[in-house]
Amino acid sequence: MKTTHHLKKNFSESGKKNFSMYTKSWLRYLNWLDVPVIEEGNEILQELYKTSSTLKRHQGHPLLRERISYLKYLQSQEKRTLELKLTASYLLRIIEFLHLENGRIITIKELIEAAQKWGLSKKYNTKTSSNQFGKKLFIKIGLDWLGFLNRVEATSEENDILLKKLFKLRHVLFHQIESPLLAERLLFLHYRKNQGIKDSTLYNEAMSLLVIMTHLKFYSVRTVKVSELTVMAGNWSRLDKIHPRTKNYTYKNKLSLIHTAKIWLSLLYCLEDDTVPSIPFTKKLSEYLYFQSRIKGLSERTIISRRGILKRYLKLISEHCVHFDQVTPDIIGKIISNRKKTGLSRRTIKNELSVLRSFLCFASEKRWCMNGLSESIRAPRIYEHELLPLAPTRENIQKMVSEFATETTINIRDFAILQLLTVYGLRSSEVAYLQLDDLDWQKEIIYVRRSKGCKPQLFPLTPTVGDAIIHYLKEARPNESSLREVFLTQIGPYKKLNNSSIYAIINKILKPMDWNIKSCGPHCLRYASATYLINTGFSLKEISDYLGHQKIDTTRIYSKVDLTNLYKVADINWEIL
Repeated sequence: MKTTHHLKKNFSESGKKNFSMYTKSWLRYLNWLDVPVIEEGNEILQELYKTSSTLKRHQGHPLLRERISYLKYLQSQEKRTLELKLTASYLLRIIEFLHLENGRIITIKELIEAAQKWGLSKKYNTKTSSNQFGKKLFIKIGLDWLGFLNRVEATSEENDILLKKLFKLRHVLFHQIESPLLAERLLFLHYRKNQGIKDSTLYNEAMSLLVIMTHLKFYSVRTVKVSELTVMAGNWSRLDKIHPRTKNYTYKNKLSLIHTAKIWLSLLYCLEDDTVPSIPFTKKLSEYLYFQSRIKGLSERTIISRRGILKRYLKLISEHCVHFDQVTPDIIGKIISNRKKTGLSRRTIKNELSVLRSFLCFASEKRWCMNGLSESIRAPRIYEHELLPLAPTRENIQKMVSEFATETTINIRDFAILQLLTVYGLRSSEVAYLQLDDLDWQKEIIYVRRSKGCKPQLFPLTPTVGDAIIHYLKEARPNESSLREVFLTQIGPYKKLNNSSIYAIINKILKPMDWNIKSCGPHCLRYASATYLINTGFSLKEISDYLGHQKIDTTRIYSKVDLTNLYKVADINWEIL
């Protein structure tokens, strides 16, 4: 008669496992099997492992309390059961190959070496342990767990406050530190942080830098062409293995990656623009603007305005001819005719053609085009004082200001801008270029840099304006920015507001008002100030000085709304005369 021992001896490996499993089940049913006692706090292991042998193995390894504490932390982060079981198994291997029983601090180098030994060991030499993924997982789980226990020696790079703030998980931080060009990437991150970029955006950009390095093979500083960035972003967007990104991919993601790459490579002075210039005849335009700025002494704002107008016209010219010496009066005439059809006012067309005529005159002197081309331009006729400066009434403005809500940071900023425009009648550019140093709080004076004539003026800082600006500076302005302009964007990267920004802000405020005015921009508030002053009895000279006009003729247009004197004229008995 054969004993159980003899029977087991002749079993195959699978038979032995089945024999063991059924025997344990029978003994457990008879209460004859010694089941390990589950200590208090070990419930998570009992949830993960149902077999007593596996449970006993996990309970018998060192650092039980530390492992259970970490697993509970992961469970609180809503990690799946499969991930928890995988982590628990790796923790046993990490303890074994790092000899963690003595509570010493572990270096990252030791962890990497332990992962290599584990991958080569006969005991664990399986497909999982021998491949790169298994080793990376060993390092990842080890870094996070030992970091959780404060048992990883910090490297010098980890002391960077920004890195520690952005990357909470040790394995992600380790990946950033171990990747090439760390100093160059830190330069970018600190530069963007100073611009006011949010931490969540910084995190995404830091991860994007690793993608950029991989797909550009940019592991040392070298010259990169702009055309390479387009190819790089295209290759990245077509990666099949990045399932979520491929599934949710948008054109905006691609542009964002290129944008990040351009900023970083420009900071490193290694970006070469090999693309076709977006502005036709760029060199000619640059030479003209240099002459207007350095030789004729035009202001920066005027140069910016002229550049915008000429960019538009040069692009239209390039659609008719390749070389600038091919431009003819007929081509210019067609372009002007098409511009008139866009619905622009005669005054706007006249201003644009004045700039174009100046450029063509300069081009003719440089022999870039045929002589007399500038003389062929016929601008629309503008009649002096043909328009009545329509403006909102003083009562409507006061009601709007009193009812303006300042609940958000953007509204707080916009209210301060509104106060400056309504009280002082400033131009939008004068508000945009207002500096922190232009406000003298002790003397209660505001220093206005006039956009035309470059003649600065001093105004008393009224309580309403002063309170609105102080409220903005304390509660809404991003004061971490190094910019000296008073009014900035509220979302990073922080920039100064320009004329268009001021117009958009005021237009958004005034458009819902049923005021029956043609323009809802900042200039209508300037009209309102002038109209109020002239109807109050101020002379044209006083109003001209107040508004910063160089010539009194500019102010004379407001005499058409001098209702006080117009009423006097209406009361004259013309029959006697």
